[in-house]
Amino acid sequence: MSTIRVTGETDHCEDLADQMADLLHTAAPYVEKATGLVLPDVSVRLVDIGTAAREFGAFVRHRFEHGTPRPGVSARERDWENVFVQGTEWTVRMQWATTTSLTIANPDRDGLPETLMVPATLAWQRLSCDRTRLCALMIEILTKQAQVAACGGSVIPGKGRLVALREQDPAFHLGEGHAQWTSLQVSPVVLSQPVRRRHQWHIDVVRASLAGDVGGARAWKRRATSFVDTVLAAVGTEVFNRMWVRHEMLPTLAELRHPARWIRRQNC
Repeated sequence: MSTIRVTGETDHCEDLADQMADLLHTAAPYVEKATGLVLPDVSVRLVDIGTAAREFGAFVRHRFEHGTPRPGVSARERDWENVFVQGTEWTVRMQWATTTSLTIANPDRDGLPETLMVPATLAWQRLSCDRTRLCALMIEILTKQAQVAACGGSVIPGKGRLVALREQDPAFHLGEGHAQWTSLQVSPVVLSQPVRRRHQWHIDVVRASLAGDVGGARAWKRRATSFVDTVLAAVGTEVFNRMWVRHEMLPTLAELRHPARWIRRQNC
């Protein structure tokens, strides 16, 4: 049985941490049942923007170092990596209002997943006072941590050096779609009521004004969610979950648009 820990590292976030812990504990068995994945020890940290930026930057640097042997890296490539890591930290700081969570494979936890969240972001998006949306987010976090554990951190989030261009990485979109699909399945059970889709005008305005829709991220998330729904109905969770350990089974961007192509490729 996995343990669930929510730690508040900022001021005045004790109530929010308690709400999150309650939702995570309630949702965990349903997420395992819906996904067919085993949850690791779940860790969620409520941190300030600076800490989130530094730790996500450190994760990206570790992915670079893990993906390429150090003797094989030229001085020019090392300089590019340093610039990219600095750019990653800058992006987190600039887009803090639109990024609800950052899931990483933390090397300090032997590669186990950990999710960083900024309470100010949740307050800005009105998530901290909306139990329905907060529940959906907690279910997505559980699913993403299960994905990281299933693939040993090698696919989600990012894989090797491809962490740099996540909008071009089908594995990233698959993870997002799988998390949203699970949330749609589990939220009504946890909340004991149908989940109504709400017009997300507030976050849409924030994204448009601060970050835009980079790479058509919202459209890709809808496509990936539809892909997951179609593929799970066709092949079941056991075959679907092989994607986390057999990377050749991961869909291409074209297959995310047309799930039948992936099904044909797998001879299902």
